[in-house]
Amino acid sequence: MPTLAIKPFSSGDRHDAELLKTLQQGDLRLEEVNPFFFRAPLAPFVAARKTRRDIDLGEVLEYVCSIQERFRQPKITSRQGRMETPILLIEGVGGLLVPLGRNFSVLDLINALQCEVLVVSRNQLGTLNHTLLTIRALQNPRRKISSGACAVGKCKRRFERVGRAQHAVKLVLLDQEFPDESASSNAEILRELVAPIRVHKLPFFIGNCLFVKAIEQVEKKIEKTLAQILR
Repeated sequence: MPTLAIKPFSSGDRHDAELLKTLQQGDLRLEEVNPFFFRAPLAPFVAARKTRRDIDLGEVLEYVCSIQERFRQPKITSRQGRMETPILLIEGVGGLLVPLGRNFSVLDLINALQCEVLVVSRNQLGTLNHTLLTIRALQNPRRKISSGACAVGKCKRRFERVGRAQHAVKLVLLDQEFPDESASSNAEILRELVAPIRVHKLPFFIGNCLFVKAIEQVEKKIEKTLAQILR
């Protein structure tokens, strides 16, 4: 399945964005993968304020829409030999309530985009609380966001003050190198508590996944699981 990935915000370094650029083999320049970069290792809103930069939600939406429009046309997949429209993955930064700009957070951006959400959690002690808080925030029907519009090419839509009551959510639980006692039960408990949300589990992979070869090796091992997550 053809897939593109962007990371709109990053602070401190661009390692994730640089890796995404490399994996996509020139489809996007680094500045397109990651347009909002701040050298200070702080929340984007705080880091932007230090440089006297003001980012609003409409600016971020226009950026995402412009990427969507460029790659909207279906592509032929090499393995299946059929036409498929690329999936756009948008990597977040920190948690849902991390402030990105004036009066908006990661959650506000999700609400405005009305997109499916992949919640990625570590399989360790504490993940039940963190994961359930995240999912509850995503399902909060009264989360308010700024109003505005996105109008880039054919991507024209309003985003309203209140997001959808419930997002389409999938949960990915990542095993750790040194599992604690909770690791054997977290997945089962989460499946029970967040049903009907699907819970996927990925093993811990030895090696530096900042390198393309290491990622390619991992991809082969979890190909079926990845397909289920992106389905």
